[in-house]
Amino acid sequence: MQFTMKTKTSDYLSWNDCSKIEQALLNAKQYRIYLYLVMGKKFGLRAKDMLSLRWVDLLGNDMLVIKESKTGKVRTIPIAKDTKKAINFVHETLNPADDEFIFKSWSKSGVMSSQYISKQLRYYSLPVVGWDKHISTHSTRKTLGRRVLDQTKNKEYALLMLNEIYNHSSLNVTKRYLGIRNEEKMEIYKSL
Repeated sequence: MQFTMKTKTSDYLSWNDCSKIEQALLNAKQYRIYLYLVMGKKFGLRAKDMLSLRWVDLLGNDMLVIKESKTGKVRTIPIAKDTKKAINFVHETLNPADDEFIFKSWSKSGVMSSQYISKQLRYYSLPVVGWDKHISTHSTRKTLGRRVLDQTKNKEYALLMLNEIYNHSSLNVTKRYLGIRNEEKMEIYKSL
């Protein structure tokens, strides 16, 4: 008999919880992890693509242009004023070389691992969201999706746009990704 452990997918964070976690990260001087959360919830990039960013990709730019590692597609993402402010604050605080990786590791290996960033996000989010949420680098990507969905009146349009942003193969994949399928099923049961 083979035992397999069930893996839980990452949960999204509420926008309000993100603000609290960002403040906790700033208080702890975890500036790069703070910036990962800020940029992750605004850009919706996969961890591998986030970790490939260098300061020069963002500083002084109104747009981030990136070729996604998984899909090979080029994405152009506007950089919001509050995101620019966070980027500039961390850059001024750390004073790195402009061609340095934003998420530079303390070791000589180059960049932080997504596992390390996930561990830090979990640690600083625990007092805010508790034990029942699974927080990882992927949570920031899902947070963007839930924010767009919650802020848009036309949910079908929001899902279509998120499907494009995420480069998912179908709308059903996007719904499942955001946990909407399970919510819809639970609502059906509740209505009986």
